[in-house]
Amino acid sequence: MTELLTAAQMRAIERAAIESGDVTGLELMERGQGPVWSRQF
Repeated sequence: MTELLTAAQMRAIERAAIESGDVTGLELMERGQGPVWSRQF
């Protein structure tokens, strides 16, 4: 089962990924497109 995160937890994860240089903010936004329900199943 997929673990659901709070908005604060997700922001912290995204901030850490961006600060580490692993991903850019633009890449995160592009990956996040589309309905949420389609990525949960």
